[in-house]
Amino acid sequence: WLRARFDRVVVEERGGLCIVDWKTGRAPGWRYLESWQTLVYCFAACEGAPLLTGGRPVVPEQISLCYWQAERPGEEQWYRYGLEAHRQARIQLEELVQRLAGLGDQAGYAMTADHQACADCEFRAYCGRGNGVGLGWEEEAMDGEEDDRLAPPLDPGC
Repeated sequence: WLRARFDRVVVEERGGLCIVDWKTGRAPGWRYLESWQTLVYCFAACEGAPLLTGGRPVVPEQISLCYWQAERPGEEQWYRYGLEAHRQARIQLEELVQRLAGLGDQAGYAMTADHQACADCEFRAYCGRGNGVGLGWEEEAMDGEEDDRLAPPLDPGC
């Protein structure tokens, strides 16, 4: 019931998974670690690990995530997942799915009255409140396109 599209996942020799997400366009100091993306990526990687590891499960403590700042090397943000974070992620995601399922058709998805909030929304083009992604969001590359930047260094403790 959950799908994530990773920029890069490294299956490590010690059995863990290291998720790398390239970031461009955000101002320095952006706090990715508190985002839904962090929760979803780590949860999905843990639950879907057997698909990446040839059938072997991965425990939450074996998962790390790096938000790599393509334009500011050395400013990457690292997150180490864990069992309690996995339990909390499951609760949050199940509650969100239930809430969304209860909204029914489009009438349940009321648009915000705060038009300023739309300037930062990556989905604003869908509701007609802007063109393209919101401020600070990056356009996704089309499938098959490769990013020609150097790959980020992996954390030795990853």
